[in-house]
Amino acid sequence: MPLATVTWTYNGGTISSKHQQSGTDLVLSNESDSSDSGRYKCTARNRLGRDASYSDVTFEGKLHLSFKSGGDVSTI
Repeated sequence: MPLATVTWTYNGGTISSKHQQSGTDLVLSNESDSSDSGRYKCTARNRLGRDASYSDVTFEGKLHLSFKSGGDVSTI
C-alpha cells in the first residue's frame, strides 16, 4: 500500500495557526476557545485515490470539548 499524504482543513479552509499538524495527527492547542468550534476534516491521498473523514468539534471553555464523528458524541 503506498503511503498517503494527509491534510487537515477547518470549515473548508485552513486550520488556525494556533493548531498544528504533526505527521498525520492534528494537535489542538490548549488555547482553543469557542471560536475554534466547527468541522475538522482529514483527507488522505495517494496514487490509488483519496478518502476523507470529518469531526464536528465544539469547544466549551479552555478545558472542555466535545466532538461528533460517525454519529457518536464524545466529551473530553
